[in-house]
Amino acid sequence: MAYGGGRSGKTINTLVWMTMRALTFAGARQVVVRSTLKTCRETIFDLSFPEALRLLDPELHKKIEFNKTDLTATFPNGSVILFVGVDENRLENILGQEFCTIYINECSQIHSYNIVAQLMTRLSQKVTNGKRLKKEKQTAPMRMLFDMNPPSKSHWSYKAFIELVNPTDRTPWDKPDEWAAILMNPLDNAQNLPADYIDNLNKSLDAKTRSRMIDGQFSTEVENALFKPEWIAKNRVHTVDLASLRKIVVAVDPAVTSGAASDETGVVVAGIDENDHIYVLADRSLKGTPDQWARAVAQAYEDYGADEVIAESNQGGDMVKTTLRQANSFLPVRLVHASRGKVIRAEPVSQAYETNRVSHVGHFQRLEEQLESFSADYNRTKQGSPDRLDALVWAIWALAVKERKPNTLKVGAIAGF
Repeated sequence: MAYGGGRSGKTINTLVWMTMRALTFAGARQVVVRSTLKTCRETIFDLSFPEALRLLDPELHKKIEFNKTDLTATFPNGSVILFVGVDENRLENILGQEFCTIYINECSQIHSYNIVAQLMTRLSQKVTNGKRLKKEKQTAPMRMLFDMNPPSKSHWSYKAFIELVNPTDRTPWDKPDEWAAILMNPLDNAQNLPADYIDNLNKSLDAKTRSRMIDGQFSTEVENALFKPEWIAKNRVHTVDLASLRKIVVAVDPAVTSGAASDETGVVVAGIDENDHIYVLADRSLKGTPDQWARAVAQAYEDYGADEVIAESNQGGDMVKTTLRQANSFLPVRLVHASRGKVIRAEPVSQAYETNRVSHVGHFQRLEEQLESFSADYNRTKQGSPDRLDALVWAIWALAVKERKPNTLKVGAIAGF
C-alpha cells in the first residue's frame, strides 16, 4: 500500500508498473478498482492511465486497443487491464475472473474490508513470459496493490497495513511481511509539481486537512463522528447479570440481497435495567441468506432470553416477519419502519452514549468501527450501509421508548434522552 498526501505520484507510479508488467507477461490480466465506476472511468481510464503510458513511451498508446464501453486496455501481446467500480453490485461481474494484479485506487473510499477479501479470491492467474537469452521462463508473482490519502485510524487499511492485524477480528497476520506500506508525500514529488503547489496548500488548508493531504497522516477520529471512542471505552463493562435487566431485545436490520457483494444483516442484542441503563450484550451480525440471518436472530433470542425481536421492515415488509417465524414460529416479532434518515435516528442514541447511559459488555470490534466512523455527513453511496449500527440504534430505540403501539415503532418520545 502506498499512502500519503495528494499529488505524491502514488497512482501514476502504480499504473506505470502495471503497464510494464503487461508488456513483460503476455496474456496477463490485471484490474484497477475504485469505489465507483464513474470515478474509475473519469480519473483513471481517461486521465491517469494515458499519462502513465506517455511517461513510458509517447507512442505506446497507439499500440493499445481501448474499449471505452467495457473500460479495457488490450495490449498487442494479449495482456489486458480492466477498469471497474464496485458500486451497484458490479463486484459480482469480476468475481468469476482471474487476475495476476489487483490494484485498488483510493482504497480509503472502500469502507468494507469484505470487498477487499472477496477481491483477493480473484488473485489467481498464473502467467509466464517466454524464454529470453536461454533463461528460464519467469512466472509473474501475483500482487495486490493499494493507494490512498489516509482516512481515520478506524479504517480497515490502518489495521491491515499499519497495525498488521486482520481488520475482521484483529488477529495478527500469519505473514505480516506480505502487508507492506510505503509513505509517499508531495514533498517527495516536488520536482514534478508546480513551484507554488505545496505553499498554496499550506496557506489554504486547516491543520487537520494539511496533516492528511501534505503529511499523509491517519487521523485519530472521524470528523463530526456521532459516537466517540472514549465514550465507549469509558463505560465498557465485561459482565452483566442478565437477571438484573428488565427487558432484553434482539434487533435485526435485514440485508436486501444475499449475494457476494450484499450488505450484512445487522443483528444486535441489548438490554435495559431498572435504572434505565442500557447494555449492548452481543453483535451477531452476518452476511447470509434470509434463512441464515433468521436462524441467527432466533438463536440470539434463545441465548439471551430476550423479550422480543425488533425488525426493520423498510426492505421486505411483512416478509421479514414471515422469514423470522420460519426459524422460530413463536418469536415475538415487532416490525419497525424507518420514516426518517439514519443520522436523525442515531443522534439521540449518540446522546445516550455521551451521557454515559450505554455500556458495551465486552468488545464488539466491527460494530464499534461503524459507530466511530458514522458522522453527520454520512453518505450511504460512498460509505456503504452501517447495518450493525442500524440494528443497535433500533435496539436502543425499542428499549427506551416510553409508549408504543403493539406492532409499530416510530421515532417519538424517548425516556431519558
